[in-house]
Amino acid sequence: MPEPRSFNTSQRVNLYLEADGKCRSCGVDLEPGWHADHVIPHSAGGRTSVENGQALCPTCNMSKGAKMPTSVQLRKWQIDHNESYRIAERASRRDWLTNANPGAGKTLCISALAMQLLQEGRIDRVTVVVPTLGLKEQWATAAARVGLQLQPIENGDGRESRDFHGCVVTYGQVTVAAQHHANLTTKFGRTLVVLDEIHHAGDFADWGKKLRLAFGQAHRRILLTGTPFRSDNQAIPFAPYDPDTGILKPDYSYGYGSAVRDGVNRPVTIEAYDGTARWRDLDSETQVELVDMKETDTPQALRTILDSNLTWLPEIIRIANQRLLGMRTNPDEPIHDAAGLIIAMDQTHARAIKDMMRARLGIDAELILSEDADSVRRLRAFTDSKQSWVIAVRMISEGIDIPRLRICVYATNYRTELFFRQAIGRIIRVTGDDAVGAVMFIPALRSLKEFGKRVEDEVRHAIDLDDVIDGGCGGGGGNGDGPRPPLFEPIRLQAHNALLDEALYRGEQFTADEIRVAETAVEAFGIPKAYVMQMVRYNRSLAVPATIPSAARPAHVEETHVLHRNLRATINELVRRSARLTMPFGDNGKVHAGLNTRVNQMLEVKSGQRKQASIDQLREVILWLESQIAKQIEMQAAT
Repeated sequence: MPEPRSFNTSQRVNLYLEADGKCRSCGVDLEPGWHADHVIPHSAGGRTSVENGQALCPTCNMSKGAKMPTSVQLRKWQIDHNESYRIAERASRRDWLTNANPGAGKTLCISALAMQLLQEGRIDRVTVVVPTLGLKEQWATAAARVGLQLQPIENGDGRESRDFHGCVVTYGQVTVAAQHHANLTTKFGRTLVVLDEIHHAGDFADWGKKLRLAFGQAHRRILLTGTPFRSDNQAIPFAPYDPDTGILKPDYSYGYGSAVRDGVNRPVTIEAYDGTARWRDLDSETQVELVDMKETDTPQALRTILDSNLTWLPEIIRIANQRLLGMRTNPDEPIHDAAGLIIAMDQTHARAIKDMMRARLGIDAELILSEDADSVRRLRAFTDSKQSWVIAVRMISEGIDIPRLRICVYATNYRTELFFRQAIGRIIRVTGDDAVGAVMFIPALRSLKEFGKRVEDEVRHAIDLDDVIDGGCGGGGGNGDGPRPPLFEPIRLQAHNALLDEALYRGEQFTADEIRVAETAVEAFGIPKAYVMQMVRYNRSLAVPATIPSAARPAHVEETHVLHRNLRATINELVRRSARLTMPFGDNGKVHAGLNTRVNQMLEVKSGQRKQASIDQLREVILWLESQIAKQIEMQAAT
């Protein structure tokens, strides 16, 4: 059945809602008679679907016609890259590896290069291979910006239509029909094969073999990555390795430091938070501090502090949400659509975080999981919305473009540098309003802090190198559900004391005391809190002591008040939870009242006067309530 040319009513409604009632080209309010337009023209094989549609005013649509833009202003590094490749290609180089940081513009860069090679008659067609289904449409749409028409195809589609310059497929499609793609590559002219995020080629034992079968005879191959390493020793097909060291050797690299220096990526502050974790195994009880625990305790400590039913993770998300609200309400440069991403351990953990955020913080976060049938549609809807938070496991991975993400809470137990860098890549894409930058919240584990320092060292190196010139990356692996839990799941008793340990920003390491002094300064001078890290660097340049003068201490009264209020709210939530565990069915009002009486006795206050309790008293009560709840859970598990 031929593809219908007109969008149906349901599709038009979706396009209107996704555009927020405004023309996607000029931004004017859409009036009756607005046009539903194909991004890739119908005459060029573009599908009549919401993914390939956009809402336009009649003026913009009529001026667009069936033409696609054939010239886009490339960045300096993209021009330099393409010139370097063309020199190698003229020397008959078949394979080329590009390492460019996430968000730097690899897709546009290679699309422009491929279009130029087609126009010069150096290749006849293009095949792009990507990790996920969602990236197929994204690649096709991005390539069309420079006139390169790529058709997302399935294995049963044969080859692309004659109206296209090539096709887009996934690694999974190629590996189940390798011979089919080998035939396409050799029988229809000189093919340029672009292998996007090539480190995925080592995800499964036979993938490398299948890719060699499918594309071993390709005329040219370009390998793309933003994280050119794997945590295992799986070799990456077609990739150039140093013959002496065996280390992967990119032909062109454009790292995070250079991208920040050039304004291609926004700077990110990495904040590491310490905490206390306590759990009980079969025959022992363990308590550790994140910053100085043994490596053997790391897996269980991490799962304990990331338990959404305890207090550490909710406190981190509360702090992150305050930072996000500060960006959205910044009086000087508000970023009204700024959003945050929480990366969960697995799908069960992601759902628990969503429930916790609704119950404790009153936030209705979007939950996007790979098992949901409409996950791609919901991901696109979130991208174009103004919703504050999204929770995912691996669904929002490399290549997914959501430039409005500014905050990332690293609430996962993945501890590979590749996955860590992929997470940072989600929040550094430039949108034009990036003076404030982005923030990543991590547990203060040695390994994660070391990854962060290496990322920030790249910024320092690039900035230092720029001064000289001017005279002055293992796969996360798995199927997206996180590492498998142990056969016996220890009882997680406590996770609290979420305190800032250190922050990494623009290649420098700052202490918690330095940050507190800067927070006092920006409040005193009426500067938006979003500029705290800039104030930290300024203070260090002036050698300002990392202590708070006594005269300035009253500026922290509000912060203490907020802490006190949150501790009281945590007690209320723990009392409710303990009462429900004691009497899950029926009226638990008497149990609830009895617990409140006991809490007030411990706080040495009368009913309704908990504001008079000290912070230390409140924390002691929280520890007691958490231990009571842990005992209740343990007793129920034993019955």
